[in-house]
Amino acid sequence: NTSERMTALFVKVTNQMIASCRSYITDSGYHSIWEQERDAVLTKLEACLTLNQEYQNCFQHTKARVANLPNERPFDFSEMYMFGKFNNFCRRLEKIKELLNNMDTFSTLGLSHLEGIETFHARFNVMIATLKKKPYDILDQRRTDFDGDYEEFLRQLSDLQGQLQTFMDEKFATITTTQAALHMLLRFQRLRILKLDIAGRFHQIMHMYTADLELVQKMYMKQRNDPPLSRDLPRISGRIAWSRQLYRRIAAPMDVFQRLIHY
Repeated sequence: NTSERMTALFVKVTNQMIASCRSYITDSGYHSIWEQERDAVLTKLEACLTLNQEYQNCFQHTKARVANLPNERPFDFSEMYMFGKFNNFCRRLEKIKELLNNMDTFSTLGLSHLEGIETFHARFNVMIATLKKKPYDILDQRRTDFDGDYEEFLRQLSDLQGQLQTFMDEKFATITTTQAALHMLLRFQRLRILKLDIAGRFHQIMHMYTADLELVQKMYMKQRNDPPLSRDLPRISGRIAWSRQLYRRIAAPMDVFQRLIHY
């Protein structure tokens, strides 16, 4: 067998693997990736990526073993020609994986009750709907139309994330108390959108809380001997109510801090 014939054989094997992967992902052509559960599609994509990796690992292992045999011809086949299509196909699958993961991430916008967030959810849905309406087969790595369309999607997504950050900043601009800021941060954290500056806001709120602690300490030191009491409470009960009020100012934000850390 000549190198050309063996290369041609491997190319046929590679093409068959790609065809089998496409059939596997689409349930033999009956369901597009948009018509299936995202987790199921992601599992299939990962299996196809693993297949390509194992296929090439086996080839390299066999190539190395043959090279050490004295009476065997070394493998001098064109690996780029043999595996190039499968590598291109897998690069397409990686982009589809990223797309599906983005869809999963931004689906949280539809679950949030933050006032004004529905605008961003609607925009993201339009972006996805635009991709879904494209006439080409998204699994056909030869259709380079998708690459340009996906780059445009990523650009729009970056713009959307920037506008979400601005939306978040505007929400915090009207908040003056540590407690309210913490509850607002918890609502944004539940979106699980990594590009939002949750950590930065957390540190700002920590500074607010530190100022609150210092203020409570000063109030306690100044008023502990003669605290302001409610007129309808006895002196002892009034002192207890005053101390509990100071304690709540410290403890209530701390409870939310714990929820943020462990969320």
